[in-house]
Amino acid sequence: MSNDGAEVTFAPGQDLSLDAQEMLLEEVFERAEIKEIFSIHYDMVELGQYVSHVVEVKSLDAAMSNAKQLTKSGSINPSSIRVTSHRVITTPLVEHKLKLDPPRKAPRWKAPKPI
Repeated sequence: MSNDGAEVTFAPGQDLSLDAQEMLLEEVFERAEIKEIFSIHYDMVELGQYVSHVVEVKSLDAAMSNAKQLTKSGSINPSSIRVTSHRVITTPLVEHKLKLDPPRKAPRWKAPKPI
């Protein structure tokens, strides 16, 4: 045994499936593309009725600035204006093998029986 001591990597009763899942998630997130999307939601009067609209913008600052401008419009319900965001995680493509049955053997040709 070395002077540095030993490191315990497994203990009886430990659930290794959680460790494996954690490692898989770390590997996926290293190669994943994470994109944050900001949206402005508002209700606008069209033909005498409120119609909901959603507009995506590139940044939170742009969303806040546009939302502030929307409050000045007479055709938009100011209490309906909301700014939201969410993240979209795109993982790399994974190719899956096709599960095909092997082709069936062709029927053997039988010579006609002589008459």
